[in-house]
Amino acid sequence: MPIYKVSYVDHTQPGGGTITSQRTAPQVGEVVVLRSKPYRVIEVIELIPPRGGVHFLHATVEPTEEKTPPDPPDARVGF
Repeated sequence: MPIYKVSYVDHTQPGGGTITSQRTAPQVGEVVVLRSKPYRVIEVIELIPPRGGVHFLHATVEPTEEKTPPDPPDARVGF
């Protein structure tokens, strides 16, 4: 099963961001919760080719008020 290392950056805030390890790739339009706040994914870019089953992605996000159901227990790893 692949692992996705995802760098999430909120384009409305200078500096900072979050890096996660998860079992599914983020999708444009998806709502994710980062640091207890909901964000909508607006762009996903592959940073480098996968290595040994690990994919390296960058996701640009923006704040949203929309709620999202919690991830299933095995969806995100390494927290």
